[in-house]
Amino acid sequence: GTTLSASNLATVTTVTAGGALAINAGGATSLKTDVGTLSATVAAGGLTIADAGTLAISGIPATGQSVALTASTGITQTGAIVASSLAASSTSGGVILQSANDVSSVSGSTSTGDFRFTDANGFTSGAITVGTATPGDGSIELTASTGSLVLAGTLTALGDTVTLRAPNGTITQNVGSVISADTLIWQAQSASFQPNNQVDSLGINVTSA
Repeated sequence: GTTLSASNLATVTTVTAGGALAINAGGATSLKTDVGTLSATVAAGGLTIADAGTLAISGIPATGQSVALTASTGITQTGAIVASSLAASSTSGGVILQSANDVSSVSGSTSTGDFRFTDANGFTSGAITVGTATPGDGSIELTASTGSLVLAGTLTALGDTVTLRAPNGTITQNVGSVISADTLIWQAQSASFQPNNQVDSLGINVTSA
């Protein structure tokens, strides 16, 4: 593996590592990478990663910081992301982040593939867009494990499914947020949606006990 450390700033053009890349930085970190696995600790200034392949996250403790991840062929994880905000996008392949993450807000996109995100607590969803209008090329699944889910941005999965889960909390959709999908599925203690959603059908929607 490869390790990068900097007390104030870690900014380089491209980092290529055949295996794992570990980052430990005290300031703003912006990297272009071509690595297999990424771990990063960033104390201030945020983290921006643009990877040329598939990005596997083994853990990003970045409390209070913004984290932006892009990858050419998908993003997965084995360790949690802790941050103030998370933006995750893939140009070809899904974004599958279903560890016990802890962020305040999440947004992102895929050209093809699902966008799945799980938070250990509650969080706010910004804009998330997946796939095209072709059925089967991308669904959205958002889970707040112990808290509530707030929809602040648009959720777009044309021809596919949006699944929202807050089994121990509520789901609230803010004014201006629009869900565009073939099917909407939700699970929560209670849910409140705006009237301007563009959903063809409702799946199994459950008010948790």
